[in-house]
Amino acid sequence: MNFLSSTFAELGLFSQQLSTYDQLYQFSVDKSNEFWSVLAQNRLEWTKKFDQVHSGAGFGEANFEQKWFVNGTLNVSVNCVDRHCRTNPHKTALIWEKDEPGQDQSISYSQLSLLTNKFSNLLLSIDVQKGDTVIIYMPTCLYAVVAMLACARIGAVHSVVFGGFSSESLASRIQTCKSKVVITCNQGWRGGKLIEFKKTVDTALQSCHFVKHVLVYRRTSSLFELSPRDLVIDEVMETMSDVCEPVEMDANDPLFILFTSGSTGKPKGLVHSSAGYLLGASVTQQMVFDCKENDVFGCLADIGWITGHSYVVYGPLCNGATSVLFESTPTYPDPGRYWQTVQQLKINQLYLAPTAIRLLIKYGNDHVQKYDRSSLRTLGSDKVNKMR
Repeated sequence: MNFLSSTFAELGLFSQQLSTYDQLYQFSVDKSNEFWSVLAQNRLEWTKKFDQVHSGAGFGEANFEQKWFVNGTLNVSVNCVDRHCRTNPHKTALIWEKDEPGQDQSISYSQLSLLTNKFSNLLLSIDVQKGDTVIIYMPTCLYAVVAMLACARIGAVHSVVFGGFSSESLASRIQTCKSKVVITCNQGWRGGKLIEFKKTVDTALQSCHFVKHVLVYRRTSSLFELSPRDLVIDEVMETMSDVCEPVEMDANDPLFILFTSGSTGKPKGLVHSSAGYLLGASVTQQMVFDCKENDVFGCLADIGWITGHSYVVYGPLCNGATSVLFESTPTYPDPGRYWQTVQQLKINQLYLAPTAIRLLIKYGNDHVQKYDRSSLRTLGSDKVNKMR
């Protein structure tokens, strides 16, 4: 069943006169509250059902504060992990395509649940409270996603910082969020090069003395310096319980803060709330890409950007899909890396940044045609109409 037919089924009686995407779109405009109410009830698991779909005035009006699914409560990690673990525990949730080709690692929804619960208890053990902001400075890897979901589980707000940013950029974001906890790794690989994550964090914290704890994932075997505030995730996780009750969150409680790049001035932290954001990511991930139950969904973006948040983590996991985490670059070890990954993992939907497409165009078609791309049904990108 494709998205159109499944959405019509969700809308029930409202869908009797609908048969095309254009009609579905018009219905969402003309009867917006009915449209989102039905989708929210059918697609999300609520602790307490909302009693109003939307409140707030339009742009420029006095009461501009917007709220969605007013008085409803839920937990994002339950929607992305627990409910799929209950119904399909052995399904692959994440495939981590590491920097070196052929070194992928998969985990099921059951395994993801275990790691998320343990990591949640780790955060609670260092006194991370509901509403606290936690900085995540890591490559695109399994533990980065686990850290995001663990924050969501206990009601903490996460802020992922792109792993390519400098210590100054990292310090600025830590200071703005007043974060007392930073999650990182000792080192990371990207394009065959070692990235010194822990050293960058240590430098950043020279101007962030209020940080109490640094959680370090051992991504490589290299030794690294530990200070009294550092905890090695791999070691401490073993002592944690694999049961952690999720915190009941208001639909409009913040889920994460994501900063702009700073290319047009001081970086601005944008706050994304829980229910509305999650539903939007869920609907668009399935609708735009026609992602089916047993597909392998490959959004090869970095989790440090909103595309990674929405279409690597929250959209696919909310839908119970299998999502690819791509740690490397489009040209490592050669410009055929994307297509080699498609062949190896049998990816069905491929979502790429336009900058990556521009980069690869100059290398010609040989690197593309070298690999079997027969698994692909959908290709997607942003703003491709602006490409030259």
